[in-house]
Amino acid sequence: MTATFSYQHINAELDRPRLQETRSGFGSAIDSSFDGRHVFICATGDNTVSIHEYVNDAWNLKQRINLTNPYSIRCNWDGTRVVIGCPDDSSGKVYILTATGDPGFVSSEVILGSDLWSTYNTDTLTSPTQSSTHFGRSVSIAKEHGNCVVVGEPLRDEVHVYYKYAGSSWTKKRTLIVPTTC
Repeated sequence: MTATFSYQHINAELDRPRLQETRSGFGSAIDSSFDGRHVFICATGDNTVSIHEYVNDAWNLKQRINLTNPYSIRCNWDGTRVVIGCPDDSSGKVYILTATGDPGFVSSEVILGSDLWSTYNTDTLTSPTQSSTHFGRSVSIAKEHGNCVVVGEPLRDEVHVYYKYAGSSWTKKRTLIVPTTC
């Protein structure tokens, strides 16, 4: 099912996507950058994630990415990295997208030439087990630099913590389990 979106101006402050066709799951999970410039939206029924950017008083669709049942989504503060949980993709997958495009010129009054999400890199994390355990049902990302990702795997009662340092790949550093005492 493909959805068509229109943008409606509300109170001279917010342009908001309005869904024309129902049941696409558009908005099933959302997040935005700290400054409100980037909005990340899951549509579980369409198996898509869309990335929108607010530039010069208008929302622009920058990317529409096909993923199997995107269920959870979080971004870092500046919207340059987003983590997407797809718990129903095989045994569960988490996709980490990092913008590699030109951020353009940004001043306090205008944003010019932004192509931040025109290109991006994708890293994939998979469940440590081979069974379907809802790996990625919940996700989180360190807001300032985005170098720490936390992934929930509720059917195993586990939470996995991953780090990525400059020039390295994502590495699992710790698995947290249900505490038995304080």
